[in-house]
Amino acid sequence: MTSPNQTNRPVLRVQINQIDYSLEVPGPFDNSNLPKVPVLRIYGPSSIRKKTCLHIHQVYPYFFVEYTGSLSARHVRRYVARLTHSLNHAIAISFKRTTQARPQYIRAIILVKGIHFYGFHSSYAPFLKVYVVDPGLVSRIVTLLQSGSVMSTRFCTYESHLSYTLQFLSDFGLYGCGWIELEKVFQRGADEDEEGPVFRRSSSFRQSRMPLEVDAQAYHILNRHALVARHHHHELRIPALPTPNEPLVLSVRELWDDERRRRAARGLPPSPELPVDLSSSSRGSGGEWVAEARWWEEIQKRIENERHQEPPAIDGKEGWEKWAMTTFQSVEALWEDSYKIWKPEGTSNTNDERQLSNADANELPDDSTDDVDIDMTILSSQEMTKNVQMEEEAWANMMDQEHNDAYDDEEYNDDDFLDENPVNLDEHKDQVNEDPFKGSPINTEPVFPNLTRMSSRSSSGSSTPPERLSPSPSHRKGISQTKNNIVTHSQAHNESASSSPIKRTFTYHSQHILKYTPNANGFEYARQPPSVSDLLASLYMHNIPSKIYRPPYYSKEIDAPDRPREYAGLVYHLKGGKGIKNLPAWEPIGSEIWNSLVEAGDAQGWEYAGHPPSVKSVRAWLKSDEGKMLTGGQTVQQRSQIEGPTQANVYNIKTTPVDTSSVSRERHDMTVFSLEVFAPSRAGKLPDSDEDALAAVFYSFRETEERAYKSGIFAVESPQFSAHQIRDFAIEKVDSELDLINAVIDIVLDLDPDIVVGWDVQLSSWGYFSKRAAIYGLEVSELISRATLSSRRSGSLQWEIRKTSTFKAAGRHVLNVWRIMRSEQNLNTYTFENVVFNVLRQRTPWYSSSTLTNWYRGGRPTQLGMLFRHFASRTSMVLDILKSVDIITKTAEFARVFGVDFFSVISRGSQFKVESFMFRIAKPESFVFISPSKADVGKQNAAECMPLIMEPQSAFYTSPVVVLDFQSLYPSIMIAYNYCYSTCLGRIIDFQGRNKFGVTDLERPPGLLEKLRDHVQVAANGIMYVKPEVRKGLLGRMLVELLETRVMVKQAMKGVKEDKALRRILDARQLGLKYIANVTYGYTSATFSGRMPAVEIADSIVQSGRETLEKAIMLIDSTPKWGAKVVYGDTDSVFIYLHGKTKEQAFRIGQDIADAITALNPPPIKLKFEKVYLPCVLMAKKRYVGYKYESIDETEPAFDAKGIETVRRDGVPAQQKMTETCLKILFRTQDLSKVKDYCCRSWSKLLGNRASVQDFIFAKEVRMGTYSDEIPPPPGAAVAARRTLLDPHHEPQYGERVPYVISRGPPDTRLVDRAMEPLDLLNNPHASLDAEYYISRVLIPPLERIFNLVGANVRQWYEEMPKLKPAGEQPVSPSKKKAGPEAVERFNIDEHFGSSLCLTCGSYAPEGICDVCRMDTRATMAGVLNRINVVEKRFMETRKVCASCAQIPGSEEIRCESLDCPWLFARRKSESKLNTLDTLKDLIHDLELDALEDEEAELNEVS
Repeated sequence: MTSPNQTNRPVLRVQINQIDYSLEVPGPFDNSNLPKVPVLRIYGPSSIRKKTCLHIHQVYPYFFVEYTGSLSARHVRRYVARLTHSLNHAIAISFKRTTQARPQYIRAIILVKGIHFYGFHSSYAPFLKVYVVDPGLVSRIVTLLQSGSVMSTRFCTYESHLSYTLQFLSDFGLYGCGWIELEKVFQRGADEDEEGPVFRRSSSFRQSRMPLEVDAQAYHILNRHALVARHHHHELRIPALPTPNEPLVLSVRELWDDERRRRAARGLPPSPELPVDLSSSSRGSGGEWVAEARWWEEIQKRIENERHQEPPAIDGKEGWEKWAMTTFQSVEALWEDSYKIWKPEGTSNTNDERQLSNADANELPDDSTDDVDIDMTILSSQEMTKNVQMEEEAWANMMDQEHNDAYDDEEYNDDDFLDENPVNLDEHKDQVNEDPFKGSPINTEPVFPNLTRMSSRSSSGSSTPPERLSPSPSHRKGISQTKNNIVTHSQAHNESASSSPIKRTFTYHSQHILKYTPNANGFEYARQPPSVSDLLASLYMHNIPSKIYRPPYYSKEIDAPDRPREYAGLVYHLKGGKGIKNLPAWEPIGSEIWNSLVEAGDAQGWEYAGHPPSVKSVRAWLKSDEGKMLTGGQTVQQRSQIEGPTQANVYNIKTTPVDTSSVSRERHDMTVFSLEVFAPSRAGKLPDSDEDALAAVFYSFRETEERAYKSGIFAVESPQFSAHQIRDFAIEKVDSELDLINAVIDIVLDLDPDIVVGWDVQLSSWGYFSKRAAIYGLEVSELISRATLSSRRSGSLQWEIRKTSTFKAAGRHVLNVWRIMRSEQNLNTYTFENVVFNVLRQRTPWYSSSTLTNWYRGGRPTQLGMLFRHFASRTSMVLDILKSVDIITKTAEFARVFGVDFFSVISRGSQFKVESFMFRIAKPESFVFISPSKADVGKQNAAECMPLIMEPQSAFYTSPVVVLDFQSLYPSIMIAYNYCYSTCLGRIIDFQGRNKFGVTDLERPPGLLEKLRDHVQVAANGIMYVKPEVRKGLLGRMLVELLETRVMVKQAMKGVKEDKALRRILDARQLGLKYIANVTYGYTSATFSGRMPAVEIADSIVQSGRETLEKAIMLIDSTPKWGAKVVYGDTDSVFIYLHGKTKEQAFRIGQDIADAITALNPPPIKLKFEKVYLPCVLMAKKRYVGYKYESIDETEPAFDAKGIETVRRDGVPAQQKMTETCLKILFRTQDLSKVKDYCCRSWSKLLGNRASVQDFIFAKEVRMGTYSDEIPPPPGAAVAARRTLLDPHHEPQYGERVPYVISRGPPDTRLVDRAMEPLDLLNNPHASLDAEYYISRVLIPPLERIFNLVGANVRQWYEEMPKLKPAGEQPVSPSKKKAGPEAVERFNIDEHFGSSLCLTCGSYAPEGICDVCRMDTRATMAGVLNRINVVEKRFMETRKVCASCAQIPGSEEIRCESLDCPWLFARRKSESKLNTLDTLKDLIHDLELDALEDEEAELNEVS
């Protein structure tokens, strides 16, 4: 055999769609005599267009422990033997197994060399690499080593927190959904007549159902040769060796290669053109930190102290380093010699040194009990057993913690840290040539050195206005300043004899006009009025606002309060009415100016007045909304829903189909199989898998996105159902439930999908199907698997129930679509019907289990058709949801970018993905990652630094507020200042006498600081880091690679706007790159669930960001020419108030500020202009709202809210609608009277029981089993508990959002007791919403938080409004004045009273019709008949809409009860009104009798 060559072409390529492992009896490919060995299994399509199962042999899980003993070969071998025997013995005892059978849990232990990643180290350190047989035992072995029970040593482990599959993918340059290239494979069970390439036969038996099953050994993987070792950090070099220009991560490099191929195919230059930051070469250093001078004094003292210390002796390290593999090279340590590429350095070596080269790594040392060194007391103690169990559970549940980290917006995954346009590669700046507010460039020298002590000296120069602010450049030299009056020298000299005050105050052009004076005999010259440009230019000099914005006011004088209102220490004077009387008092500035303009005796002239409006224009105005409002003639139809904002295309519907035919990259779609089941239930409850048998199973199969779905139905023949009854569906009937189960299993094996999905896999779909099969002794998970199920870790069942599903299938991904939608979509509820509407833009009905069961058992073909259509559409809709949200494509691209397998993208957290990226850069450089225990993580120092989050100056701002944002602040700081684990020199001042660094103590060799004194930079929190010329930090290099690649991908998206399929792929890639950059800081700061945290690095990043923001704020506030004031700052953004400026001026000033602050900071830190709010409301930290302009050319603003009720999901829809509508009225008109009218209308609907119940439904997450018994549970949990008592199978899943409403109840009733399900409220005619609770506790508080800032008292509006609560909507029939039997069923007292208003005119009428209307019988009858017609028409319209949605005949009863559809509530309302028609018909009958009596009376009078 020959060593593999990099130029070898692969004989087979397999895509890594799914990967797992199994423990197998070793065969000829394993080179081992152990009882069991791990074998990796990879499933996916292959280069020969066959689905393949690939078995990878000779890959073992491993971890490292540091070796501190003698480095002679004899001592190393003896130590390795003792450690191996002791570990095997300790593991057996921890399992309470006998040790006489010579257990073998350790594959091998070898000596390697590596570089500590945790802290700056510049030399190799010896490590022992421990290969483990069973990946599931790694956590147990690590716990034993950390406990001190093995060899009386508490070992510190390294890289044990990396999973087995991630180690394999990283070591061999592989990634999820990428391709593994194999030099040689051996085929299992090959047929002689099989078509296609013929591979060597394997002696192993087939274990999978895949068409092609092959074996390969680790050294047959050619991807490994794309990785090149980088020996950069094992010695101290200044400057350090240059890093390669190409991306270091292979998956990212492939993205660049893919783009080059695409550009070459289009005839473009291969290298993508990326934007360049032209200002990076002229940037400042950022200035000193607040305490930097003190830190440097301490560094100098430490250098002086270390000079007296002797350097540590070097014990022959150069000898052992030659004959030891690096951690990167040790991947091939267990391979056969003929396949090893690594050779010891040098030409000759002694036999003793050769033994260090690990040539005999495959030979396990002889088992001898004399070498066993374990502490039986510790091992046999109950505490040790408990610790092992707790650690294994912690490892099993680590995914749960990671999953929570991935969606913790507050800690990591916040877009505040990474903007849409990444760092260091920004678009060209907009150059504004004529900017009257932009002065000369800010001098960077005097600003930042003394910025921390900035006072009046920090202002940029004197108070003389800059040259560009002068009205005319030609007059600039002639301006002088005398007190407050500016005079040109020429005018002061020529007009000194004149006493006119105007000549001493303003500077005008020297042109004159003639002015007539009555008392004189002629004309005299008067000064020409100033031009518009002169006036605008002088506003800044006289501190006059460029624009006066109207403050909030009451347009109706009656609404204005009588006295001022005080709130939060401020007094508000709100004015009412319109006209000049509400203008502020005139404050003349320089009365002599006015007197000179209008002198006594001047002639007063006349001017032509405008024509009065024509009759036509008056009539048009009367028909307008304003005319109707002012004349009282407006008739607005009151809707039951709360009025809310109506936007164009509110659901962002896109109808253009996606063309996937032009996707250039090699495309292999994953096949998806969707399944839903139907089982008739008992007594109106949900189906019980232990009792209720399956009646039908529905499936849909998607092979590619271009092809139509393949759907089918299996149904059990029964007396109630026969397949020939339904003609619209192709139903395959079976005789029994067992036959149905077998038929489904057969179709799954026949179609062989890569992914099996269901809407709710846990409780229905596959979960219910699997439980029914288990009754017959069938294990569906094994029967539909592509291979035998791999061993699963114990303790992960609860995590699977809460986060994914317990149903598994080897070789196939199982996706619980409901869980996925919870993380993909921001919705109030995650019912199937609501997700379908928001994702697919269509309505689908929801039927109760009892309705579906009645349809099935009724046997009517029409109802059976409705039943089968309902479930058949669900299977296809689930596939449509996955396609619309692009789950498969996005997850596959994420897997490629992150370097993890497909399912880990969904199930694992952010730390796991960051580690994958870091590990791929660190491995070729022989860095070794520490794996701290939970106890070590808990012993870290507490974080000392916090981001700057200012308390905003809460107010309603009518002038522009500019928002500037530091682009990717935390990633930029890590790049600019070289913050990383591998560059950190530790603390300047020791903590309790130790150089405490994260989870360990950092040992810094004496004399190192003196060597690096000119190459050290100090962070803002007093931590030292080496500069990039010594070593570029791995985190910084990783972030640069991520952000540059993201810019490249976004640039590529601009060039393929017409190719929607390719844009989707590119968009998924850039989102994945953005995600990793966002969460990198969070990886260093994670505490409770941290896998390799370093709180000192996190503090360095946070404090540097805080001081960067503080410097920017001080500069903005201290620069007079901008006239700006910072009113809020949050982590990486500032809100700047520009009083009296126009929108155009705000854009220019904001860009000027951003450029000035960017120039003061080192690249790639950049302050970016983000948006202008005009107007806006700042309420509290992270809570603000306003009209947003992102471009100076925008004319229509966008409503932008953060942290308030319009974007929160813990309220009700009415709360969101009212808050947003009130804010829009305030922003557009500043008219508080309009806001008040809208609020009163909305409250009146609720008080009058005319509001839609849908607008008042709460939907909050419920986590059953986590609530205390000492206090009442939340209302949603109480509703769910009552529901569960009635039906145990109706318990909500963990994290499910349960809908409920608050109904009226007796006084002093607890809120939790008045919570009920919305359907129960609709079905109960005696129940109604608690209007007082909703108004006073839900609707008013968010409005108060906003309008208190303008001085309006919203609660007073409600208290003063007339509250006309109608006694009842049931009209009174004159012929039925006495209470009948139905009065007994009236539970509430107000139900015994009918309406006291006239049905036609609305006047007081105790008997339904007033006397006036009764006199005009014909007109009254016409009005009542019209009312009957309206009710019937509305009823028919709602039925027609619901029938078309449900696809049922109009004669069928509509049983849909979807709470997510507004037509349910409209239909129920029309049905309730329909019940009043009998009374109206009785009233018509009475009126007809009255009319007949009147006619008879008239006839009698005539006769």
